[in-house]
Amino acid sequence: MKFRGGGATRKTAPDSDLTISHFEDKDNSSPKPLKKTSLESFYENRYVILSLTQNLSILIKNIWHFCGQKCRKAAFTMAEVLITLGIIGIVAAMTLPSLIGNYQKKVTATKLKKAYAVLSQAILLSQSDNGESRYWVDESVKITEENLKRYFDIYWAPYLRISTFCDSAKTCGYPDENQTNVKDFYGKTTSLNFWGGNRISLLTEDGMYLLFRSINDSGSGNERFSKQQQIFVDINAGKNPNCLGKDTFLFYIDLDNPRILPYGYDKDDRTINEKCYGKITNNYLNMCAARIMHDNWEITYY
Repeated sequence: MKFRGGGATRKTAPDSDLTISHFEDKDNSSPKPLKKTSLESFYENRYVILSLTQNLSILIKNIWHFCGQKCRKAAFTMAEVLITLGIIGIVAAMTLPSLIGNYQKKVTATKLKKAYAVLSQAILLSQSDNGESRYWVDESVKITEENLKRYFDIYWAPYLRISTFCDSAKTCGYPDENQTNVKDFYGKTTSLNFWGGNRISLLTEDGMYLLFRSINDSGSGNERFSKQQQIFVDINAGKNPNCLGKDTFLFYIDLDNPRILPYGYDKDDRTINEKCYGKITNNYLNMCAARIMHDNWEITYY
């Protein structure tokens, strides 16, 4: 086998040529003294090593004598440990609910903002495909289940990530088959009329419940399409608390402008605050989405 390298070839002398030579100084001077072995050096320095060891031992004893009592006192007794753990537990019990509550508020506000973005994008995309929204409905037309479905299938369904359409409360994840209401902060039941032939209810792929109310509801049985429509948003569908202002919010659609905004967004702060968290007996507390948006997508009212 050949290797690339320098031109010279290394030759190894045969064993018979290996010799050991002893050289003497040419000036015939005395030979250099031999180096001492490690064992000889140890014996010569053993007293120094012993002395250092003894001094180190004395130093350690003095240090222990000086601070031994203090060092022993620095240790915690079992009672002290238990008391400390108890204090930590009390502090945790006082602060954890607040931390969890603040975290839940952040999650709620984030989901609500996402719902607002999804709906706003849907109306813009639909306009791009179907023309200006002001022409989507004729307010003189009486609404029926058939033409409502046709309207929704054209202008909304293609632009939302829909998991399922709901024909009952349970289909949308609510525990009560005939649920038609939610509660407010003060426990008052508020009817939202979730179900019926003049409303479209659905679940999105990310678990939100949306109810489109596309009518001008006079309650006379002669409801007609309206360009001022409403969307109820339950950010976690049928899961608790099912409470206005906590997980259920109201938006409105203005097809003339067009835009989607939290219901009551154009009202003054006092009205928004009262109709979000105020103790109103004869009105829905349905402006919390507007309050959250006014507060830069943070929940500050409870």
